[in-house]
Amino acid sequence: MKERKVKYSFAEWCRDNNRKDYLDLWDYELNGVNPDGVAFKSGKKYYFKCPKGVHKSEPRQLLSITRRNLIPYCF
Repeated sequence: MKERKVKYSFAEWCRDNNRKDYLDLWDYELNGVNPDGVAFKSGKKYYFKCPKGVHKSEPRQLLSITRRNLIPYCF
């Protein structure tokens, strides 16, 4: 996996905001990058697994997740 250096990563945001569940849903295979190498303010889309295991991984914009503090599908 590619590693990038970022000041404040998505993984750090998840830990700081007690959202380890987002890290559990991160699709490491499809994203090709570790959440520690992705800036939490990234506007790019990254793949997250369905929390219920019903659907394939879907791309979601990190900004929408971190701002609303939710993954907007399958809940």
